[in-house]
Amino acid sequence: MLEINKLRSALLANVSHELKTPLSAIRGLADTLVQRDVQWDSEVAQGFLSTIKRESDTLNRIINDLVQMSQIEAVLLSIERQNSTVSVVMINIKEELRDLAKNHELYVNVPSNLPMVDIDEVRIGQVITNLVKNATHFSENGTMISVEAATENDQLITTVSDHGIGIPPEHIDRIFDRFYRVEPGVARNRGGIGVGLSICKTIVEKHDGNIWVQSQPGKGSKFCFSLPIDS
Repeated sequence: MLEINKLRSALLANVSHELKTPLSAIRGLADTLVQRDVQWDSEVAQGFLSTIKRESDTLNRIINDLVQMSQIEAVLLSIERQNSTVSVVMINIKEELRDLAKNHELYVNVPSNLPMVDIDEVRIGQVITNLVKNATHFSENGTMISVEAATENDQLITTVSDHGIGIPPEHIDRIFDRFYRVEPGVARNRGGIGVGLSICKTIVEKHDGNIWVQSQPGKGSKFCFSLPIDS
């Protein structure tokens, strides 16, 4: 319990930091735009508004993560499963993935003829976007991020790979733990509040699947999750 309380305190401190950054940017630019003694040309004003939108999206993602963590703790996270394919999920989230990986080279290999799986399309899409977002946080601009899916025995395996900083071996076993953070200083510099992987784990396990990671420091990480194929 003491360890959980320490992790919760660290999470709250990190959330406060991550909220202040976009809020400060939004407030500063909004104050600038409403100054009556300055006339901004349309290009400059549009740049300010684009930044406000981007920072608002960041706030929205943080709040959504916190809401879902609360639902997980209260066992209220809903799953609405239906027969579908991961290729359909990828179609639904392709624009979001492009936006998340706009500074990276995104490679997708998810064949349209993959077998059916019993899934909540929205939730599995959320797992993939969270993994891609995580990859962008910990890999340099211009490097490749791959999303691939293939069958293995009676399982469908989806993989998100990057060529980033990797994960130290001592953190591998706890990387999906609730409230756990790898090297808080480094993670904080790269954004995020550190709950996305825990959310992924809960969603995958509610689909009777498993999630794991293979990683080497300095060479990147490969996050994989399995889903049982419909018999």
